[in-house]
Amino acid sequence: MFPSISSTRFLLLYLVLLFVPSPTVAFTWQVCSTSAGNFTANSTYESNLNLLLSSLVSNGSVPGFFTDTVGRIPNQVQGLVLCRGDTNATTCGSCLNNAKLEILRLCAYNKDAVVWDEECLLRFSNRQFLSTLDNDPTAALANLNQVNYEADRFNKVVNELLDSTADWAAYNSTKRYATGQAFNVTQAVPNIYGLAQCTPDMSTSDCRQCLKGVLQGLPQGRMGARNQGVRCNIRFEVTRFYEGTPIIWLLSPLTNATTPAENATAPPSAPTAHPAVGPTGKEGKDAPLAQLIN
Repeated sequence: MFPSISSTRFLLLYLVLLFVPSPTVAFTWQVCSTSAGNFTANSTYESNLNLLLSSLVSNGSVPGFFTDTVGRIPNQVQGLVLCRGDTNATTCGSCLNNAKLEILRLCAYNKDAVVWDEECLLRFSNRQFLSTLDNDPTAALANLNQVNYEADRFNKVVNELLDSTADWAAYNSTKRYATGQAFNVTQAVPNIYGLAQCTPDMSTSDCRQCLKGVLQGLPQGRMGARNQGVRCNIRFEVTRFYEGTPIIWLLSPLTNATTPAENATAPPSAPTAHPAVGPTGKEGKDAPLAQLIN
């Protein structure tokens, strides 16, 4: 059952907002459940929640993922934190600490809440959600700028890129995290960058199924979009938003053009093509995966 939304202009757990990613600005989105009820100041639940949040922040920064449970029913509270796979301990810890402050401010006295920041998420609840792989609540966000040139081709490349990136995250990464880049997309948009991530305690099949769900709910025809839940998330942009070298490279010849766009980037060297990523893939591979799309 979906939690209801507080009066913070978040509707039906589905958000379409303008976002302009920036490394210097912190963005926060929240879902504050009212159906789970509220707690009161100086209550046992509040004490347990404070202990839980401290535990999540202090123990989650190094591995980038942590879960914990504090107290006994009916005052038991469970929590989960996940940092983006490219963050280091310092960045992760800073994001989690900010998320802790924001969730208490934005969802004051709610027993069930989640906040997403640019580089992490934090959820707590009086429900026993850790025993399930439920990805709800989710938030889908899209750039307001629409794709006005070769939209069909653009959407095709986005789907190819995110499918391949999701495959790698699920089947080839113990962190359940992968990034990708598509080259020579269109003259107007030469590059697309993608990211897929699950919580690392998920099995390969559960992770891939979760990513399939958020991919299906991703807004189309936009210059950037993401669909983020508690257990997995997926995202693409036309500008780079993650650190490190992407593991997936999609190489696509431009159509209706004789030369690449002036601002197009290219792989540092021509990579060797790898077999398609799938359930038989081995975890822990480091070599980029190159694919040619038409």
